[in-house]
Amino acid sequence: MTLKIKFKLAKSIFDYLYIRKLRNSNLNFFTRNRNFIGFFEQLKFFLKKKKNIQIFIIIFKKKKIGYLLIKKKKKKNFLTLVIEEKFRNYGFGKKTIFYAQKKYSNLTSEIFTNNLPSLKIHEKTNFKKKEKRGKKEIWEYNKS
Repeated sequence: MTLKIKFKLAKSIFDYLYIRKLRNSNLNFFTRNRNFIGFFEQLKFFLKKKKNIQIFIIIFKKKKIGYLLIKKKKKKNFLTLVIEEKFRNYGFGKKTIFYAQKKYSNLTSEIFTNNLPSLKIHEKTNFKKKEKRGKKEIWEYNKS
């Protein structure tokens, strides 16, 4: 399978509803807010777009297959990446992280210690484990 993927900034309410659906179906992987997001909560998030958050829709063959969220907080860029389950293990996550690394000089991810696929992909994309906090690990990438 050729991995020609594109990234577009999430702009429309349809993009945000897609993000909501995908996020809600992957709550067990989230290390922070694991609450179900309802329609009106997502609508409010869409209408009050925060300047410190950028969301990119990942597109493969004209189909949305995931999203990349970057949240700027102080001098760090926190990365959240979700790929639809049927598109996992094809290298889309790795390509998405490389895309983020080109755009941002530093990235931080918080990952559960039992989320082996996520830990492996971060290791393969030059992230370094910085610390362990209970059942979570903090991984960072900094351009040299």
